[in-house]
Amino acid sequence: MSDIFTRVVASRYDPEGYQVTAEEQRLFDESPDLETANTGISDYVWLPVRIVDGKARIRWYDRWTVEELASEN
Repeated sequence: MSDIFTRVVASRYDPEGYQVTAEEQRLFDESPDLETANTGISDYVWLPVRIVDGKARIRWYDRWTVEELASEN
């Protein structure tokens, strides 16, 4: 599943470089791991980067979703 997860996420940002089948997308969407993953113990921190006046800005979020960030614009 981790290979599918990587491809599905990467395909959102580089659809020409990462091809995902409808079945792989379905498996990703229905994965129970997405609801139960304890990301608080992750070695990585993913924060959105915004470009403001030509400069990168990073704001700390304890939790965030793509939908929440899209509504801020």
